[in-house]
Amino acid sequence: MKHPDFYFLPNYSLSEDVRGFMLAQSDTKFVHEMIDAGYRVNVFALRSVGASDYPANPLDVSAELTIGGARYEKSNTRNLIGKGLLYFRAIRMLRAFILDARGLIYIYYPGTICLFGAVFAMLAKKPFALYVRGDWNYRLDFRSLSGFLFRRSEFLIVTGPGFVQKISPYNPNVQP
Repeated sequence: MKHPDFYFLPNYSLSEDVRGFMLAQSDTKFVHEMIDAGYRVNVFALRSVGASDYPANPLDVSAELTIGGARYEKSNTRNLIGKGLLYFRAIRMLRAFILDARGLIYIYYPGTICLFGAVFAMLAKKPFALYVRGDWNYRLDFRSLSGFLFRRSEFLIVTGPGFVQKISPYNPNVQP
């Protein structure tokens, strides 16, 4: 029997080191729970070469787990041109990842790559859900775009009651 697909976009980079792909500890557990529940998990993220900057666990890459995304070395992203080229390549790869998706796309939000992922999913009419973990801290105001994405999300999971209050006017399917 073919496993249903599940697509996951964290809003941080995966690290690649000698142990393999490193994902935040709680997200490693989440991915393995999804696999245990019978899903084939597809992860898309920027992939940095070298040691992790946060507590992380290795992912067991198997037939039920695929990792996609733009790979980079931290030394190549210290200038604006290097970062711009990385994001240009990642966004092109992300578009293909979203268009190929055949199941729910679960997106951590906010985040630059995740914002593009949600917009691509919405434009391609792919089902997506958002896990809202914070607010934009930039001078640019993305609140109107965020509200638009919140309305079109299948459901939203948020990090606390404050976000439930802020987001529920856009979409009643909000859970803390």
